[in-house]
Amino acid sequence: MKKKKIIIHIGSGKTGSTSIQKTLYLNKKRNDAILNYPFLLDRKDNQVFRYAFCKLENTTSHMRAKFKEEPDNFLLYQKELLESFEKKTSELADYVISSEFLYLSKKDEVSSIKEYLTKLGFESFHIILYIRQPSSYYLSAVQQSLKTSSFIPSPKSFDYNFKDVIAIWKDVFKNLTIRVFDKEKLVNQNVVEDFSYVLNTLGYDTNLGQGLRVNEKVSVECSQVMQDYFKSINLESLSSKELHNIRLIIASFIKKYADYGSKPILRENIKQFIINNFYEDILYVNNKYNLQLNVNEKIFTQEPKVSLFKDLATEFDEKIYKELKEVLFLESY
Repeated sequence: MKKKKIIIHIGSGKTGSTSIQKTLYLNKKRNDAILNYPFLLDRKDNQVFRYAFCKLENTTSHMRAKFKEEPDNFLLYQKELLESFEKKTSELADYVISSEFLYLSKKDEVSSIKEYLTKLGFESFHIILYIRQPSSYYLSAVQQSLKTSSFIPSPKSFDYNFKDVIAIWKDVFKNLTIRVFDKEKLVNQNVVEDFSYVLNTLGYDTNLGQGLRVNEKVSVECSQVMQDYFKSINLESLSSKELHNIRLIIASFIKKYADYGSKPILRENIKQFIINNFYEDILYVNNKYNLQLNVNEKIFTQEPKVSLFKDLATEFDEKIYKELKEVLFLESY
């Protein structure tokens, strides 16, 4: 007898999740009979699925701003999310969820998700997780942060708890596939093709093609200008509409100038410092799960002091930086 099955892709962040989601959307009609990708509410994805199980303070800054004035409305939003999901997954079929937000879930959330899905009749579960080398993740995460704030996490406080996340999801759901997000280790050096390959190994003959490349790295100078821009703004005093306008300004700036300037490459001392901090965890998951996360030998490195994005990078062009700064500040004031 056919079982109701679900594939849950949980990220992590900065491992091509947006590319996977965009491609699932574009190929929905072609693949839904094989593996259904349900849209939630008025969205063209199901990325917000996690919000039905977490507290408002554990959501994104965008969501917190949206419900800041009336936080009780978040409870109504959660109810609507669940109703939408139940409606879209009512048939006896196989489904796929893709949300890097799920990577942030604590064990009680993950257990609640499993309990909820079981009540809906799902009997078979499989988790797909991509992780990347921590120093590479750190650089990408910093650049993502600068799209919405001036904050740069210090290399010392930076947390990428992949070891704990693996343990939580494997303990609750049992079936877990872990892939290393590294261009040289992905199928055809492409995360969408790699994801399609994983689905094929699970028995789903999907056709996702090469997918779309999104959230590419932004130049050092462009990133520094965005940090300067957000330092000049008091974000806490802005309304959700004003924050939305700022996001549009930044998105337009990135679209035009992301490639203009120096390629972001992490300074060697910072890279080594982060590797040292995660050294044991990398060795552990490599050995336990037969992964191939790159890891250098431990070499003592003093804690790097970082306040500006350019402090992280090997190259920085002052002339390009001044040119881009003038562009962004003139466009926004």
